[in-house]
Amino acid sequence: VRAMEARDVGALETSKLPDGDESLALPENSEVVAIFWADDEAKVWVNDHFVGETRLTPVEVVVPSLYLKSNNVIRARGWDTDFVESGFLFGLYLRNNGALHPIVVSDDSWQGVNGPVQTIAYAHAMPDIPNAEVIWSDRHFGAIEMKVEFGAGSIRQAAQKSGQAKFEGGESREMTLHAFVAELAVL
Repeated sequence: VRAMEARDVGALETSKLPDGDESLALPENSEVVAIFWADDEAKVWVNDHFVGETRLTPVEVVVPSLYLKSNNVIRARGWDTDFVESGFLFGLYLRNNGALHPIVVSDDSWQGVNGPVQTIAYAHAMPDIPNAEVIWSDRHFGAIEMKVEFGAGSIRQAAQKSGQAKFEGGESREMTLHAFVAELAVL
């Protein structure tokens, strides 16, 4: 419990736990993956469920359909701690037979809590996250929060497209909140 609370303070709030009533059915042989990267650090949530975190390393996390609803919110909190350059890349994709079909990616449609989010020029090496643009707040350093909303229609559109983008490199991780809650329930 302490390990999960350290990563996501509100992880055990019962109002946030997935109940499956509104979960979204995915096309057969498909899964939803979030791929993200930040300079310096970022944490990501889908519908207030902790997905994962990164520090200068691209991360891929499979998001179980249990966490997706007809209306969804992706929220990210980023930190720049070195006062040199900052940026955030994000893509949520429907993966089918290895191909990535974009559902929502980082671009200037994201809203910032501390001000507007904008696409920025980033001069250093960064991962290739298909169709995503580097975004950040108008505050170049410190902590920022940003979010984007998407609906079930975005997932249906991704299923109809036939892009062949693939993600290689970085770390693969699991979204484990549901497994953690199941183990806790057994105890």
